Amino acid sequence: MKTILILLNSYLILNYPALAQQEVAESILTNQDIIAMVGAGLSPAIIKASITKSKTNFNLSAPSLVQLKKSGMPDDILLAMIGKSAVKPEPTKPIPKDSLEFMQPGIYLKQAENYTEMSPSELIASNAAVALGTVKKLVGNIINFPVKASIQSAHAATLLNQPRPQFLFVLDFPAKSPGEFFLVRMQVLKGERQISFLRPANTAPIQVADTMKIAFSSKKIKEGVYEVLPMHGLAPGEYCFIYNSSTLYQGREFKAFDFSIGHEASPPKKSNRADSLMVTNRP
Repeated sequence: MKTILILLNSYLILNYPALAQQEVAESILTNQDIIAMVGAGLSPAIIKASITKSKTNFNLSAPSLVQLKKSGMPDDILLAMIGKSAVKPEPTKPIPKDSLEFMQPGIYLKQAENYTEMSPSELIASNAAVALGTVKKLVGNIINFPVKASIQSAHAATLLNQPRPQFLFVLDFPAKSPGEFFLVRMQVLKGERQISFLRPANTAPIQVADTMKIAFSSKKIKEGVYEVLPMHGLAPGEYCFIYNSSTLYQGREFKAFDFSIGHEASPPKKSNRADSLMVTNRP
């Protein structure tokens, strides 16, 4: 029993400063505490340090300030009390669900500070276009298969009125950079949106007519995340981002991240440069 008491006394002696400090740190100072400290003759430096380190709940209304002054409170301590009460800890803001920390790979439309994920539509190639025995084009020594694919609606679900929409690419597999995409203007025929391209027999990129491709720039935000912006204003019409790797066009169904530019949008400014594909890294 004596051994237990000795050990307990030793623990209290050794840890008393820390326990006392913890109790002081966790206490909440009020007006009466400060009045008591001043009345006990503690120096202003000690009182101000205690105000800085402790939690406080001061009453600093006009009548309370008059009462504190009448009790003999020095002005520098009053200022310390007022200064501590003016500092309010900023509430912890939850990370927005559309922040980069939560975004899954995909293409997002940026509007103000919000991001809306673009759901890809299905491009369906005609049976004749994917049959290996159909018409071929020989470019150099490379055999290219013409492919005509369409989306079974005249307009995209995403309708935009700004001529230069901004996109956010969060990329993983199968693409690692915006340079692995084409931005293409689609043709609307018989209530469908159509595109045509040549699919090489090897692993080279697909070939899209320069008149259908739209130049865009990209800016790297972090690894795998890019801001993408058309180089010029887009005329009203139907557009889509498509992968340019021919390895992704082996079947009949492909992915297209499509959108429409509304008739309210301004047409693009005249330029001497053709809208051939160009991906530029913006500083």
